[in-house]
Amino acid sequence: MADQAKPKMSIRPRILILFLLLGIPPLVIGHVVLINGARATYTEVVANHFSESADSAQTQLLNYLERISNEVGNLTRVSQILDAVANANRNRLEGTELDSQVEEREGDWLTQDPENSRLQSRILNNEASRFVRKFNSITADFREILVTDALGRLVAASNKTSDYFQADERWWQYAYQEGQGNRYHGDIQFDESANVYGMEIAYPIRDPASNEVIGVIKAIADAHEITALVSATRLGPNTEAVLIAGDGTGILGPERTVRYRFSEAVSLGEPGQRYVEATEVRALPAEERRVFLGLPQFRLKDRMPELDWYLVVQEPYEEVFSPFRNLNSWFIYIAVFGVALVLVLALIFSRILSRPAIEADPHLERI
Repeated sequence: MADQAKPKMSIRPRILILFLLLGIPPLVIGHVVLINGARATYTEVVANHFSESADSAQTQLLNYLERISNEVGNLTRVSQILDAVANANRNRLEGTELDSQVEEREGDWLTQDPENSRLQSRILNNEASRFVRKFNSITADFREILVTDALGRLVAASNKTSDYFQADERWWQYAYQEGQGNRYHGDIQFDESANVYGMEIAYPIRDPASNEVIGVIKAIADAHEITALVSATRLGPNTEAVLIAGDGTGILGPERTVRYRFSEAVSLGEPGQRYVEATEVRALPAEERRVFLGLPQFRLKDRMPELDWYLVVQEPYEEVFSPFRNLNSWFIYIAVFGVALVLVLALIFSRILSRPAIEADPHLERI
């Protein structure tokens, strides 16, 4: 007797399509819904964590800036400084006389050694200069302190400055403000006189009796302290605090080569805004990377209007959302397994549906 032919295993197309429609769309839709929901919750958690860390770090920075700023402001009421400024203002010159005096003294200041210059000796060794040097040795907050009269001529200094005449400097013009007076806080930049990256802080000096602006005092705060405060905030190997300006430029010296590019719809400092996504652009070497920035919930310029600074906590975007990259990979594996399972089920059901007809007429097996 000839061996009976083995049944053929075949899949009915309609059954396969039915199983694919029943299995794959719910799998994809479920994945998308679950991933989007999980991503939104995860983003909320990360944003809150980064924002709270940025808040804490920026509060410490603000406390430091206000402390050193108040120290400079307090110096405007020191009797030695007030006396030195008042004495200098008694020699008020204008026009060509002032220009001639400044030119002569500027030349002396730049070319003569302090020990051989009567001008430098008079300024650097008077009571006001001795006071600011002693003050700075105690506080150690500033790399340089200088005092001018109402014309911008140097009256006292903690050390020899790069210039004698200061009225052409932005900080001086802002602090003097044509006799009205105003507090000034500058961005961090390299100061040739102090030979350091520092922050300029300037205050008008007022006559205690008349409240008239009679001079200006400026101090250079070393950026090292600010850098240390910023660097102390580190949540992970690649999660760090960064000090940036409202337009996305870097603030600290080495970070000036970095710029953060935001979308046109993003404005830093908006109430309730806890995070933004940005592109970090480095000039040297030329490269870009997408970053996630946690934002503080208050603005420094609300307390210090001259400073449009934001201490943000950043991490590369891909690292923040790396868990979802792994989830997507697992979904691909599950989808492949699902398709294989659908094929097996379609094959089984095709066989089951075909069996009654085959049993009635065995010749149908060959069809």
